[in-house]
Amino acid sequence: MNIWQEHFQQLATPTIEENFDTEKLELVEIQNNIIESIEREKGQGIDLVNVKEVNKAIEKLKAGKAPDEDGISAEHYKHGMEELTPFIVHLAKFNLNIFGWILTPILKKEKDKTLPSSYRGITVTKTFAKILQSILKDRVDSVFNNIQNSLQRGFTEGVSSLCAAFLTSEAIEESKKLKILLILITLDAEKAFDKLNHEILFNKLYHYGIKGKLWILLRNLYKGMSIKVKWEGQCTEDVMVLQGIQQGAKLSTTLYKCYNNVILDSILKKKSGLGACIGDIQVPAPTCADDIAVLANSTADAQGILDIVQHHTSRDLVKINPTKSEAVLYNAKGSNISTLQFEDNDINITNETKHLGIKRNEQNRANISERIRTGRATIYSLLGAGLHVRRGFSPMVAYKLWRTYAVPRSIYGLEVMNLLAKEKDMLELAERKILRQIQGLPNNTANMAVYTLVGAEPIAITLDKNVLTFFMNIVRNSGTIECEILRRQIAFSDQRGKDFINRVEKTLSKYNLKSSSYYIENPLNKIEWKRLVGIKIKEYWKNECHNEKMEKTSLKYIEIQNNPLNEAHNIWKSVKNNSKDVKAGEIKARISTQTYIFQAKRAKFDPKVNPMCTICEQGNEDLEHFILHCKELEQIRSKYCSKN
Repeated sequence: MNIWQEHFQQLATPTIEENFDTEKLELVEIQNNIIESIEREKGQGIDLVNVKEVNKAIEKLKAGKAPDEDGISAEHYKHGMEELTPFIVHLAKFNLNIFGWILTPILKKEKDKTLPSSYRGITVTKTFAKILQSILKDRVDSVFNNIQNSLQRGFTEGVSSLCAAFLTSEAIEESKKLKILLILITLDAEKAFDKLNHEILFNKLYHYGIKGKLWILLRNLYKGMSIKVKWEGQCTEDVMVLQGIQQGAKLSTTLYKCYNNVILDSILKKKSGLGACIGDIQVPAPTCADDIAVLANSTADAQGILDIVQHHTSRDLVKINPTKSEAVLYNAKGSNISTLQFEDNDINITNETKHLGIKRNEQNRANISERIRTGRATIYSLLGAGLHVRRGFSPMVAYKLWRTYAVPRSIYGLEVMNLLAKEKDMLELAERKILRQIQGLPNNTANMAVYTLVGAEPIAITLDKNVLTFFMNIVRNSGTIECEILRRQIAFSDQRGKDFINRVEKTLSKYNLKSSSYYIENPLNKIEWKRLVGIKIKEYWKNECHNEKMEKTSLKYIEIQNNPLNEAHNIWKSVKNNSKDVKAGEIKARISTQTYIFQAKRAKFDPKVNPMCTICEQGNEDLEHFILHCKELEQIRSKYCSKN
């Protein structure tokens, strides 16, 4: 426990790097003391908590989470909202002692678990404290949201973090269409949340309009803050937090956005002209919280943006790691490429980099083979290698695990990528292989049967749903930079283009929905759009299933369910999680899909095989004999078949 305490104490203690400019820190410390004395003299109290704020905060609590150290979960507040709200309003005081910060180390992906530096500290707070934090966050957001830079797409209500990835993808497609150079640089901020300077942070908040007792409260919340580190059920002694904000705390994301907002404002400053553009729309630095991607059409522009970032990070005491920052060049053939530097260190120019969890390469192609491996590795980690039905695991449960855990990892971010038809086919082929394995079906089983028996949604349809959902999320926020880009694409794109709006149009047409230009002027709310898309997709897939059934004789014994996307066939519905039931279900599934090989069929391909029924030895074993005539099965058959 001492090692954890020492590690997080060191992380929470400010250190001045060689490249930091401390002049700003000295000035803001003086200024903050003056601000506090002025605000205290005004004597204005902080607004009391009201019923509306409490109800909104409770509604935002995420259900299904573990209870806090007092045994209280979000469900307690949600189900008792009407009764509890008046008491919370009466009792709610922003008492700094109630927050009780508990930090839990979480191992980072592919890191050495023996090193404390390989762990990310995630803060867990009491449920009641989450309600108060949510109220504070809403009050800060009501001021900051009006001035938040349009390139900051992280942790913003109504905006997906993939919007930053969307801007990057569309800038790449624009450069390819115009055949001009595009430079993509991903910047790595070292311990971004853990090393924010408190004095600089609250000075920024004041100048953004967070004033009065609210400002004093927020400042005192972080002044003299302490945390405990929890590991294997034990807690360390108090660790004094002299810098940084807690990852996992509701307020932290807004505070971080306030901290780095000035960087984006400087890059996007009017008349600067720095960075990449889509038409006349500047997209020089799509950002999600601390993940900044620099986009520029020349090395001079890219270097100019890097210099702006360096200027502000050195004054804000934030360290950008140039050795982990990378650049990818698009359409670089014939271009004059000079060295890119950050703090006198060269930026590594590579073939591939990662931004927001999406790998970006020179070809702007999604690495589908790697994504398929990720999906298979995920389901294997849950069910073990093989996935065979004979393990006694119900295919419906196995499919649910595949759908819930493996599919999202396999297709994350693909809605903002321009997928080729063969890449979609690769994903579908990989999914069908998984579905055949978990149902014990051979490779020659008709595709429609593979999906409909277990009520599976094809991964291609999932991709289409994601594209349509993302499209409507954009058009609902009409004033955003993404919506401006869509309007421009509608006006100028041709049908052969590879930009996002063309993919949307093809998808809308596929499911008999209206055009993108209609929906951009008449956006639907989330529930209406989900319902409409669900109905259209259901109709489309049901027609596809019926058409394939008409074409393939092997499907004549398969009954199409009313909703084949979500409703499994009775063969698997009736199966329980035991080897006997599942084995019986496998045989039924094979017989229904005409992939069960009877002796008569074996004999057609191998003259050495006797076509005689091995059970009764009184006739050739085929489907008719097996179901109707086999004497040995008469006793079983009579339970279900009436002679009348």
